[in-house]
Amino acid sequence: MALLTQNGQVLRRRTAPPIALSRVRELIRPLDEVEQKAIKSALILCEGHRGEAASRLGIDPHTLRKKIHKYRAAGEQWTETPKAKGAAA
Repeated sequence: MALLTQNGQVLRRRTAPPIALSRVRELIRPLDEVEQKAIKSALILCEGHRGEAASRLGIDPHTLRKKIHKYRAAGEQWTETPKAKGAAA
């Protein structure tokens, strides 16, 4: 395992300070958690416009709808920002 620092330095596991390794463990999150956060952030940025959010995420709008449905079915709280005034529903 190797760590890449902000200044581009590569640290090998044997030479990395213990604090660096513990920080990496803190930063690594389950993929579903990262995906949910990305989707929620995109929806906020796009003011609830799913098509635009899907485009920014690089996925098909249908895929975005399926993912939102999956997380809602799993009991996740999803509050989407209302669309801008005058926007089509």
